[in-house]
Amino acid sequence: MSSRNLLLTISPFLVAAGPCATISRGADALEAGFAVESYLDGLNEPTAMQFDPEGRLFVAEKSGKVRIAMRGQLRDEPVIELPLYDFFECGLSGMALDPNYDVTPYLYICANVSADEQQIIRYRIVNGRGVEQTVIRGNIPSGGTIHNGGCLRFGPDGMLYFSVGDNGTSDNAQSHNTLAGKVCRITPTGDTPSNNPFSTGTGAHSAIFALGFRNPFRFCFSADGRLFLADVGSFGDGRREEINLVHSGMNYGWPTKEGAASDTSSDGFEPPIYDYSLEGQCIAGILSYKGSNFPTAYRDNLFYLDYTLSKVFRIQLEGNTVASQSLFVQAEGSTVDISEGPDGRIYYCEITTGEIKRIGYSANNTPEPGADLAGDDWGGDTAVGNENDNANDNSTGNGPNGSIFDVLCGAGTASASLIPLAALILIGMPLRRQRNRQSAKRTGPVHGGSGPIRSRS
Repeated sequence: MSSRNLLLTISPFLVAAGPCATISRGADALEAGFAVESYLDGLNEPTAMQFDPEGRLFVAEKSGKVRIAMRGQLRDEPVIELPLYDFFECGLSGMALDPNYDVTPYLYICANVSADEQQIIRYRIVNGRGVEQTVIRGNIPSGGTIHNGGCLRFGPDGMLYFSVGDNGTSDNAQSHNTLAGKVCRITPTGDTPSNNPFSTGTGAHSAIFALGFRNPFRFCFSADGRLFLADVGSFGDGRREEINLVHSGMNYGWPTKEGAASDTSSDGFEPPIYDYSLEGQCIAGILSYKGSNFPTAYRDNLFYLDYTLSKVFRIQLEGNTVASQSLFVQAEGSTVDISEGPDGRIYYCEITTGEIKRIGYSANNTPEPGADLAGDDWGGDTAVGNENDNANDNSTGNGPNGSIFDVLCGAGTASASLIPLAALILIGMPLRRQRNRQSAKRTGPVHGGSGPIRSRS
């Protein structure tokens, strides 16, 4: 197995300062009427983000912190801070807020607690602080280096979806004995829904929703409930970065098939709705636009990121068919996540610059997210009550009980995470200082790579 993961240095930032948004000098919007601004900086390897309904921005950092910002200002104190296993692609990679956050202010994260285990952990937010740490899914497979997956999203059905990469072993994607190489679906409390499409070898319901993925790093839901997924391609002449329209119970072909170049109608595999190789090297984020800041022609368009080339692309759809694809923004520092703000602007995350940037339509002077909030209003519940405040505790627990086979198949405890790490050796950045990781199975980078989620097995 070869890995294209070299750990590179980025200067840590302690506190964000300055105005809410400044013009980003290194990023260019390529369509008339749009502008790119720097919304938030001072972050240390940000990997995932989401706004709460009132305009506070939660940001996950790879090493184990979740930070909170209001009107472009980063609070010093983290929401949570966990000691994680963050070697190569591992660490804190996925994050989601409860869809009824105003009533049930829960934060969910997906993270590596060890080299071979990822967990989905839930916190209740009280005054902007995470309490009542609860592991809702554990024993989620990780190879300790690459292809963890890492996305965490609530669907329109209220279920919690998460993605798991093949852990660097491609055959995992076709095996029902592991969650690796899958999209999974659970309830907000970590149970397995009875209407999931697969069962385990013991007849229990499986968390698996769809299979046949290499490294499904990010996915999104459209306004009408469609699930679009970005799956990172392999290497060589056959490499294809994929956008898949994911349906319950379907198989998307990895490692037997990659891309849509050949007919897959007779082999039981679903082809992607779009795939590419020449215009990018590592698909890393995807968003279906629902907002009103952009002109109406942009509604329901897909926007996706390429990590290696730091680009934001736009896709126009006709039904489920791609009508056009174009470069939308040339970004700067390895884009890893993309989200829509409550103001209708698009926000994207750069892991190497430590910045959140946003794209807005200049003619629409949309109010700032959180413009009406008091400066000390960090949201969530205001009274702690009788909670166990263990937001900095790394006790893990095992979630629901089940046999070993049920755990592997998703009836016991299961989920995923990943983390794209800054590895731009193509631009000659120096090697990052190695941390002392006594638990790491490998003590240094595996040579031959150009980016964390570009790892090849």
